[in-house]
Amino acid sequence: MTKSTIPNWSFSRLTVYESCAYRARLASIDKVPDLQPKTAADRGTAIHQEAEDYVTGKAALTANLRHFNEDLSSLARHYAEGRVVCEEEWGFDNQWRVAPWKSAWLRLKCDTVCHLTKQHVAVVDFKTGKRFGNEIKHAEQLQLYALCALIRYPDVEQVTCELWYIDHNELASFVMHRRQLSRYLKIFDQRGVRLTTDTTFKPNPNIFSCKYCPYSPDKQGDCKFGISVSGQQTSVVKPMNFVKTGKATKADKMFGDDDLKRFL
Repeated sequence: MTKSTIPNWSFSRLTVYESCAYRARLASIDKVPDLQPKTAADRGTAIHQEAEDYVTGKAALTANLRHFNEDLSSLARHYAEGRVVCEEEWGFDNQWRVAPWKSAWLRLKCDTVCHLTKQHVAVVDFKTGKRFGNEIKHAEQLQLYALCALIRYPDVEQVTCELWYIDHNELASFVMHRRQLSRYLKIFDQRGVRLTTDTTFKPNPNIFSCKYCPYSPDKQGDCKFGISVSGQQTSVVKPMNFVKTGKATKADKMFGDDDLKRFL
């Protein structure tokens, strides 16, 4: 009897798997529904749609987007001049070749891709959640976007990836050059292969992974390995100086109105 595997992955599926492989099995193989309320996720989806509608000229700027009005206005101009694609679906096979989305081994969906020049592409992801506490995960997400952009666009030499934290007026940025591609490709290939060839899906019960798992004993109770974290006190993590934002990040110059002419 052939043991089941998870045939494809995305960045979100990778983070679930690396947090707890058994949770990934419940979600992707056993198809156990996540019945937890999706209030934050639904709000995020709505604000993503507001941003896309503004950039593509379908609607006016909303109050939710006020912190990034300059950036979004510049993106809208790029879109009007044919340099921006929204909600683009990227698929790759297990040899990292561009592949159809439905049959892809790796799938990514990009909020905004801006072709600044023939050799410089920018990928922007809108975030409605918080930055603090997610720095490592979000940095890896930017790395994967940049890697895939270099593969998808072989003439591009530089990719700038940014996360715009819509609610908090903060921004995270990462730049990858083509000479760095092989290094990051090796890292993510190993992680993707590990996920899609696993047949054991070892559980990883602990107060952190179980706290946010929909299948934990404190929530749906589908996981037989999970532990209850109710009433357990966890230590408070304080931000270190090098990740402390201090004050709100202003619009970065890559999309700032004053510097738009650099890309024209």
